[in-house]
This record gives sequence, structure tokens and C-alpha cells, in this order.
Amino acid sequence: MIADTSDAVDEQHFGMMGNEPRTCLGDAGMDKDVEDMFPRDPSKQRKLSQGQDYTEVGAYDNVAYYMPALSSTYVDALEGLVLPSRFGFTAEDLQFTNPSSKLCFYPWVLYSGGQAAKTPKLAKRRNWLTNGQHDDRVTLIGDSGGFQIQQGTIAFQGMPTVERMLRWLEDVATHSMVMDFPLATIASGGVDIHVQRLMREGVEMEKLSKTLGFDTGFLACLFQTVRNNRYYRMHRKVGATKVLNIIQGRNERESKFWFDRMLQFHFDGWTFAGKHHSQLAMTCRRLIEMRDLGHLRQGQWLHFLGVSTLRVGVGLSMLQRALRSYTDAKDIQLSFDSGSPVDVMRNGYEAVTGVDMDPEVWSFRSARTRQDAHDGDHRPLNEIREKGERSFDFKRTQTALGVHLTLDDFVNKPWVGLTGEQTRKLQQVLLIHHNTHAFFEGFRRAYRTLDDRNILERPKELMCLPALLDGVFTSETPMQFIQDAERELNALALAKV
Repeated sequence: MIADTSDAVDEQHFGMMGNEPRTCLGDAGMDKDVEDMFPRDPSKQRKLSQGQDYTEVGAYDNVAYYMPALSSTYVDALEGLVLPSRFGFTAEDLQFTNPSSKLCFYPWVLYSGGQAAKTPKLAKRRNWLTNGQHDDRVTLIGDSGGFQIQQGTIAFQGMPTVERMLRWLEDVATHSMVMDFPLATIASGGVDIHVQRLMREGVEMEKLSKTLGFDTGFLACLFQTVRNNRYYRMHRKVGATKVLNIIQGRNERESKFWFDRMLQFHFDGWTFAGKHHSQLAMTCRRLIEMRDLGHLRQGQWLHFLGVSTLRVGVGLSMLQRALRSYTDAKDIQLSFDSGSPVDVMRNGYEAVTGVDMDPEVWSFRSARTRQDAHDGDHRPLNEIREKGERSFDFKRTQTALGVHLTLDDFVNKPWVGLTGEQTRKLQQVLLIHHNTHAFFEGFRRAYRTLDDRNILERPKELMCLPALLDGVFTSETPMQFIQDAERELNALALAKV
């Protein structure tokens, strides 16, 4: 490639790699969107008094927010954690919701009562994330633990369990899920115990199944969710937390049936679960119904559970922009979550290295850190390479933490002054932070393509999505439009999860 003087500028920022074509050709506004605020020089990076504030990153304007599902393993580990002084940061800097962190401030996170409030004793504990003392910009979505109940990791004792989760959510979260019973464990038998319980209570499950045409597992999840919602409605402390109603559904018929029975609950927003993140036509039908029934209002939040691909992040951002443009909810906010950064760490101590922005791929990439070959290798973690890494389409997502740590830090050997077990736990915590920050950066890169000047960088599934969404929300017969375009809608961005 022919050298360009602008490359020298890009080389000084983590967000742009050498010889990468500039997006904006001198547009100062776009420069801020595509470049990080950190100097590339590691020595200058280590001296920064404060990390990147994602509320000031231009690429995050009017987009769906990724909410990392923080694990209790990570959250609890930061309490009283003492780090080696050579790193130049403390456990407080590892707190994503800390605006004074030397690493980064990211104010949109999710935490589940299924991890933090499994028992009455645990529900009373408070830490840096659950003490309620957050910056006003922080949004903490609290999940209610319904999935863990069906997994059997939380004993369900009826309304006392619902009460415990509700009070925990009111104490710690700005936004909270209702305690739904998700459909995900029906096939594996996770709902069978609740079907039997309802039958013992006198609910004629088999008869209702034949009459309504739904399996008993679906009906059990629906009935128990309605019960739990009624408890929320009667006993919630108004204003303590914004409650998000949940829509489940593995297909259109289930989604519609479930939604119709949730309309009686006038909460503060909605959460889409089940197949709603992969069946865009089904989601659009529910949104049109919400609009027409007056359930899309100013200040509302819509959340999509358990998905965090780059396509979904950009696709939901396009959906958010359509909703803001064509409905009364002019400031509606969409978000989505996953625990993927933790899962990547668990997969052989892997570190997220960047994102493959090839329009045919569009995915996060990672590399294994715990290798004997890294023993004595004092290169920064940010320089770890994945085998077969591409040079042009691959965009490295460097993190603030990755400049403090070396490849040698993750070799399977005790650190000075620590046992092997203490070292492993600390390595896990640091990798989780690095991976989570790399996800923030990965989505920042993907959000660049929301600008029409970067349309050619989008996957083909995202090319015509804005036009289709415009058609959905401007059509005089939207349900017919959705039916006619169903195949196209379901083949687009949200389908690949």
C-alpha cells in the first residue's frame, strides 16, 4: 500500500492500525468516533490518571448498548483484592462503573440475582456493584434469577422466593426484570417439576394444553410468570427500580399469546427473550402492537436477553433509530447482554484479540494466553496474536489493561508472593476485565458502520435493514408489510446469533 501521512496520526491511537484506510478523510467529528482516546505508546498509557469514558465516545451515540453480564466470581473477587504494585492500578480501577477508573468507565452493566441472591443470606450482602452508590450515568439492569431456578441452582419456594428477588432488585438495580420462567429449559426437562407442581395445585395442565394447543411446559412458564408479575404489581415499591416486563416465545403463536397476557401489567419497559432476537419479523409485530396500544413511551427501555454478536449490536441500533424516528418514544433505549467475555476466559484462558470485520464474518477473535512459549515473554498482552490472523479485515481491540499486563503474566506459574491458586484467580479476574473491555471496543468499531459513509463495511444482512425497518414503521398496513417481508426480515442481522 502507498504510505499516507495520515497513517502516522492513526499509529498514535489504539483504535486505528497502521495503513488502515481512514474513514473520514479529515472529518474531525468522525476522527473522534473511530479513534480511541488513549495514546498508543505504552509508557504514556500507564501514566494516564483516568481511563476512557464511554459516555463521551461518539460512536456510542444513539446505539443499542451492550450490557456485560457480570459474574459473581468477578464482582466478589474485587472486594479486598490487592494487586501487585508494578501494575499501577488497583481493584477499584477494575470496577467498570467507577468513573475515576484508570482503565475505563463503562456505565451499562447487567447483574443477576440468580448469582448474587441465591439465598436470603447472600441477598443481604452488598459490594461495589450492589451498594447503590453509583454515578448518575450508570444503568444497572438486574436479572431476577428465573433461569437459575429452572436450572435447579436456586430452590423455588413460591412467593417468598419472588419477594426476596424483588427486594434485592429494588435495592441494587436501576432497571429490573420481572421474574419470568423462561422457555429455554423446556426441552431438557427443566420445567417438568413446575408442571407437576401446578397440577398438584389443581391446575388442569393436560386439559388446558389440548384446549389451547400449547405444550404443558410453555403453559407452566406462562402461568408462573403471570403469578410472579401479579406479586410485583401488588408489592413493588414504586420508583425504587424500573421494572421490565418480559416477552417469551419460540414462535409467532407463542409470542403473541404470551404478549397478550402480559399487557395487563403496566410496568416501565420490556425485555425480549426466546427467539425474539433471531426472528426479527416476530419482534416487529410486537413492537407495532406496543406502539398502537400506547406501550411505547418516552424514557422506556427495551432489552434483548442473552445475545452479543456484532451483527445484533448494529441491527438493534438500527431498530432503535427507527423507533426514535417513527414512534412517540423519541428517547427509547435498546440494550442486549451476554456473559461472552467470561466464557472466552473459561475457554482455555483465552484473551479477546480483536474483531474480524470481513463482511462475510464479522466476529470477535481470541487467542490462548496460557502457553509455555510465553514464559519470559514481556510483551504487552495487547500484542498477543491469534494463529492465522488476517492483516486487513482483522481489527485489533487493544485495552487499557492490556498495556499493563504481559504475556508472561498468564503463564501457568505462581506470581511472586502468591500461591498457584491465588495466581490463577487473579489471572482470571484480569482476563475477564480485558475481554469485557475488548467487547466495548469491538462494538465501537462495529457502530462505525451505522454511518452511511461506511455502508460498504457492513455485512450483506445489514445493507438493507434500515430501509426495511423504515417500511415497517411508516406503512399504513404494517402487519401486512411484515408478512410480505417476513423472509427478508428473518434473514437479516438478528438471525445470526
